Amino acid sequence: MKLGQKKSSIAGFTLIEVLLATIVLCGALVALTSSWSGTIFSFKRSEKVQIITSLLKSKVAELEIKYSKLGYESIPESEDGDFGKEFPDLSWKAEVKKLEFPDLTSLIITQNKNGTDEMTLSIVKQMTDYFSKNIKEIRVTVIWQVNSKKHADFSETNYIANYAGGLPSNLGGGH
Repeated sequence: MKLGQKKSSIAGFTLIEVLLATIVLCGALVALTSSWSGTIFSFKRSEKVQIITSLLKSKVAELEIKYSKLGYESIPESEDGDFGKEFPDLSWKAEVKKLEFPDLTSLIITQNKNGTDEMTLSIVKQMTDYFSKNIKEIRVTVIWQVNSKKHADFSETNYIANYAGGLPSNLGGGH
C-alpha cells in the first residue's frame, strides 16, 4: 500500500449482526415449525373425530336392527365392546332405560284457567303411562382412550318404541 492511497473499504457484517440475524432466523423457524405441528395435530384430531362419528352412527344403526329382532322386552340394559384391532383406542357402550316421560297433568291444569275436566286428565295420564312403558331410550357412547386414559367420548341418544304394546283400550274413558 502506498502512502496517500486509501485503504479499500470492504463491506461486511460484524459478528453481532450475524448473531442477531441467526437468532431472528431461528425464532422464525421455531414459530413456523410450531405452526405446522399445530396444524398437523388439528388435522389428525379432526380425522379421528370423523372416524369416531362414523363408527358411532354405524353402531347405533347396528344396535337398532339387533334390538328390533330381539323384541322389546329382551333388550339388555347395557352392552359394550370394541372396534377390533383396526381401532384399538376406541370402545363403545350402550345403555338402555325406559323413557322417563314427565307428568303433564299439572301443565294442563295451569294452562286451562277454566278448569280441566277429568276425561282430559285421564287421557293425559294414560298416554303418559303408555309412553313410559313402551318407549326405551338407548344411549350409545364411543370412548376414545389415549394411553389408557379417557381422552373423549361421543354419544348419541335414540328411542326405541314397542309397537306391539298397543294403545290403552279405555283411552278417554272408552266403553
